[in-house]
Amino acid sequence: MSKFHTTISQWGLVSGIRQTHSDMIVVSAPRSPFSPDARKGQLVLVVEAEGDVARGRQACALVAQKIREAFYADGSMSITSSLRHALKAANAALYQHNFSAPPHKRAHVGVTCAVIHGTDVFVTQVPPSQAFIAHAGKLRALPVPPSWTNGLDVTATHRQGSLGTSLGSEPEFFRSVMQPGDTLVLCSSNVVRLLGKHEAEQLICYADAASIAEDLYGLCRAANLPEAHAIVIEAVPGAAPEVHDQPSQPAGLPEPQAEHGAVTSRLGGWLGRGSRGAKSRSNGSALPSGETAAVLQEQAVAAVAPAPASNGQTSAPLTLMDMLPVADVMPLPPSAFLGEGDYGGMVRPPAVPRRNRQIDLSDNTGMPVDFAALPRKPAVPPPTMGDRMLMPVHALFATFMGGLANVPRRTARPAEPKPAQGLRLKGLSYRRQRPPLPWLNIILIVGVVALLIAVGIYQNRRSDQQTIDTALDKVTSAVAAARAADDPQVAQQQLTAAESLLNGEVGVLVESGRITTTKQAVWARYESVRTDYDRALAEINKIGIVDNFTTVATLPGGQGLIERVVLGTTESISDTNPPLFYLDRASGVLYERGQQEPVLKPDQEISAFVADPIREALWREGNIIAFDRGDVSTPIYRVFLRSGGEWLGSQLNQTEWMEPADGNLPMATYGGNLYVWDSKEKQIWKYTSGMYADLPASWITNGGGKPLDQVADIQVEGLVYLLNRDASVLVFEAGQLIKEFPAPQLAVPATTVSRFVVTPDILDVDGVTVLRPGSIYILDTRNERVLQLSKTDGALIQQIQARARGPLNQISDLAVDEPRGMIYLANGPRVLRTALPEPPQPSAEPSATETTETATPEP
Repeated sequence: MSKFHTTISQWGLVSGIRQTHSDMIVVSAPRSPFSPDARKGQLVLVVEAEGDVARGRQACALVAQKIREAFYADGSMSITSSLRHALKAANAALYQHNFSAPPHKRAHVGVTCAVIHGTDVFVTQVPPSQAFIAHAGKLRALPVPPSWTNGLDVTATHRQGSLGTSLGSEPEFFRSVMQPGDTLVLCSSNVVRLLGKHEAEQLICYADAASIAEDLYGLCRAANLPEAHAIVIEAVPGAAPEVHDQPSQPAGLPEPQAEHGAVTSRLGGWLGRGSRGAKSRSNGSALPSGETAAVLQEQAVAAVAPAPASNGQTSAPLTLMDMLPVADVMPLPPSAFLGEGDYGGMVRPPAVPRRNRQIDLSDNTGMPVDFAALPRKPAVPPPTMGDRMLMPVHALFATFMGGLANVPRRTARPAEPKPAQGLRLKGLSYRRQRPPLPWLNIILIVGVVALLIAVGIYQNRRSDQQTIDTALDKVTSAVAAARAADDPQVAQQQLTAAESLLNGEVGVLVESGRITTTKQAVWARYESVRTDYDRALAEINKIGIVDNFTTVATLPGGQGLIERVVLGTTESISDTNPPLFYLDRASGVLYERGQQEPVLKPDQEISAFVADPIREALWREGNIIAFDRGDVSTPIYRVFLRSGGEWLGSQLNQTEWMEPADGNLPMATYGGNLYVWDSKEKQIWKYTSGMYADLPASWITNGGGKPLDQVADIQVEGLVYLLNRDASVLVFEAGQLIKEFPAPQLAVPATTVSRFVVTPDILDVDGVTVLRPGSIYILDTRNERVLQLSKTDGALIQQIQARARGPLNQISDLAVDEPRGMIYLANGPRVLRTALPEPPQPSAEPSATETTETATPEP
């Protein structure tokens, strides 16, 4: 029994109207695990017509119904063979339909069929069609879209025509293994044009079936597709919930045949292809191309059947022993055995009656034999003088060995007492005695076998140990070379070589069980080598690993994307839960941690204003402030300040002339003042505290001649920091540029960044002494990491990232609480919290010990 069950989500677009169950999708499964159809598994298929969809609905329904009926009615044990026969039957039916239908009713149909049988998935396709298989975190498209290969159609040489174009249609067959967490997506071919390779991986590999279906529907609606169909099948761990048996009749297809038709189809499946051929001939309909083999088989059997006698009686039929099978009528294609056993290419013609060999028993003239010409055995030469001298020795040796062999037979037995007069011995006089077991020989044989087994085990373990030591020594040497390299590029090459060895040669040993936890010494050395590599990687690349993530806030329903995270400040450091606010990007609703109701939402009346979707939120003077922006007619920003339990509103004058970058204006607060970056004027506008309704003042007076057209975000912490999209930072003081931090040199450079945080210095109780200087934290969403830079010189302190890619694949914002050593990350619909890792320190080189010599006093 498989350790997972499948969940299905589907939809269809017909003339722009969404359907919960598409009429172009068929999901069919056996009624119960004990039904005859259970050996075929679950059938899922998606059909679509080329060109005009409306004229092809009847053809698509005909193809879907024919495939389902022919697949389960086929008596073959091979799933791929049953699929091939079903497609041939559907192609023949569609060809006959097109031949007899008027021109406006003719259509060519593409289909994708997927059969889930246990943990195996069999997929067959006839274009136009599309399927995606996400297995073990990797995505494969069937067929591969040309947009994924820079316009090169890699499947053009193997693609065949659609169903209905001709009497012959050769589909493509694929096979995969399904595990818990894998996903199978079948959709119409027009959907793939909306998905790039990266978008498809993000959409299908990291979401459940319902989310994938909704996201695909959203893409189709955004592209205004009038017709589209999609079904998503996900392997969910655990057994399926118990449900009542329901008939597997798919939506959009006619009712199944009568009971006698079902019985006939089952008997046809038991009797094989011959019964199906007989049934087709009895109905009087033309035979499809898929039944050619069955008809030829029946013709071959009919050819050798006994002819009726002249008196109307039929002679005795040939028995199975009289039929000698030699080969099949026609060879099956290799795809018929795809994934279901070895295909040896054996071809057998139809069985023919065995012919009795005629033996000639007539009298024939015998051939005289010349006995003189027969070969004779050469005579034994007479013994030589040496042989005669050794004859006594041979005789003594034979006597001695014969005596040793007859020792058990000459063992003295006690004489049986003679019975007394008139007494009768008990038992049978002819009872045999068992020979004694040769215990010595058995012990010797067992000892020799045990010794050979022990020697073999020792040699095998010694060989495995040498292989393990060699592989681990290679990793250790690569790590040592990386640490000793003076050139950073050479160090990166050595680290790459060490990683390849760990994932390749050493990884094979771990998967094969040669390196396992049961071998404590070997496992301890493997863990030591792995830890040494991680430490060297962290030292050279300055990587800080974070693993333990805690979810501190979630959007209602667990769906959506958090755009902004605002962390409040408190006077007490012992408070482990400071105020936390987060903003939903899609709905424009502002939430607070620990509260179910929104703090601020659209259409909420505030003073004389009605709030629009919230665009930005900041922390100011111990409270939260929020910003929205009007429509196109009045694109002015408004600020909402919370005072106790009420909100106050005011307009930010002159913001209607500012051009938002990426949809929003970068903002920051400091000392109660508001700083807004204007990408159009390349200027920072300062709104004085309490005077947000007045006109702002320009703050930058001297830009130092640096271009300010790549500014992505702004932060104020005593000094004003501007973040460029290449991860470089400009520092201003009193309106003038005082320093510039270039982009950090990394093995994987940061190409595009949009958010960063500048933390204040941690001071002593006197308020002057700096216990720990603040840092600059830059969010690199593409590489799923946070870059920590020094506020003094912009040097890289560490790269904060997870041990493996995936947990932070949707990060959009961050907030840092250095006094408590915590970092908050907005990842999809959740806010994650984890401890700030300590910056990696270079390994201390062993210092040379100084030896001092003590002078010995003279006597």
